[in-house]
Amino acid sequence: MKSKEIYQTFILFLAICNDFPETYALRVANLLPKQHIKDHQADLTPSESFWQQHVATSSSSAPFDSPFYSAAHGLVQTHPSINHPSPVPLNAGSGYLNSRGSLPTSARYPSNKITGTVVEPNPKSPFRHLDFSTSATAELRRNPALSAPDECARACREGEPPRICYYHFTLEYYTVLGAACQVCTPNATNTVWSHCQCVLADGVERGILTANRMIPGPSIQVCENDKVVIDVENHMEGMEVTIHWHGIWQRGSQYYDGVPFVTQCPIQQGNTFRYQWTGNAGTHFWHAHTGLQKLDGLYGSVVVRQPPSRDPNSHLYDFDLTTHIMLISDWLHEDAAERYPGRLAVNTGQDPESMLINGKGQFRDPNTGFMTNTPLEIFTITPGRRYRFRMINAFASVCPAQVTIEGHGMTVIATDGEPVHPVDVNTIISFSGMSHFP
Repeated sequence: MKSKEIYQTFILFLAICNDFPETYALRVANLLPKQHIKDHQADLTPSESFWQQHVATSSSSAPFDSPFYSAAHGLVQTHPSINHPSPVPLNAGSGYLNSRGSLPTSARYPSNKITGTVVEPNPKSPFRHLDFSTSATAELRRNPALSAPDECARACREGEPPRICYYHFTLEYYTVLGAACQVCTPNATNTVWSHCQCVLADGVERGILTANRMIPGPSIQVCENDKVVIDVENHMEGMEVTIHWHGIWQRGSQYYDGVPFVTQCPIQQGNTFRYQWTGNAGTHFWHAHTGLQKLDGLYGSVVVRQPPSRDPNSHLYDFDLTTHIMLISDWLHEDAAERYPGRLAVNTGQDPESMLINGKGQFRDPNTGFMTNTPLEIFTITPGRRYRFRMINAFASVCPAQVTIEGHGMTVIATDGEPVHPVDVNTIISFSGMSHFP
């Protein structure tokens, strides 16, 4: 490949805060593909291939008679005790369930491909929820009507029947630069589950909260009118949690909006809650709505696509890729509770130490000048093509963010999930909770 066919740009990213010491950059690699790409090729990039293993084939004639999908194994709630493994049934109207308690062994644990024997972990282990390959796909294998995340992250077409899209979030305490980072480095973003389970952030070790051992958490990418089902399993010791789906209208499903003590009781440790809603078109995001958990790592993207015929600005871009999501967030080097309401003498205020794009960044110590060498996020594009980027501001502090792409102009075609008259800009200033589509 000739060198003139490859060039790089930088996305300049800064927080507009007093005394914030650093400006950060994101590298955008422009590569010409080996194979010719047809004009206006549909985005068929899967969000994660993990789900393809041990997953039953989904049905195109999914049942949509009732407004919500019911678990095939009943609704139960359990206490996280290895001495009392039997689930206690609850009222059928509750959203709580245990994602594994009443499933048969053959459904919970896949057979060995070579010997055909069932592989089952220690049933007395308090860490059974960490067996991600079974806990996350048990419901998919048992219910063919459900579609896996990689099936739902698809090109949306007019007249296509909607799907029931299933996701499973496992929430737990975790660590930046943990043991997994000694053996692998994550090479994908905006996925549902990470094979690597290494969280790099800005290269400074600290305790965090994660969904599926990723920052940002799982990316929900579906089509308009799809029904989304998310089982949120809380394994954060001593913590309760709810998840808010920022930007989702929740028409007829307001009790799944995730506001603690308003629309639901928080999910206690060891319990699972099933959220169900129908997506309205646009770029949104999800985040924990309890305490300061969002700032500690519990957030992720939600993209609800629609057929090009329903998007008044679809003629302005050639590609809308699942990987072209720019989720920006502020980042501390200690638990958020250490900063709120704040200290008086040492490390005062709530200014973040750094900022992340899709969970990646770098940090320069203002005292020593040392800078971490963790990888920055990379977007791959082809010169001459037009790409839709979906930017989400997941800041938890009061600072706005300013985003500029070096050497490139941008056209804003939507904001906060709604299309707007196209506006050409060279920079975007965004506040927490806002989404833009240049």
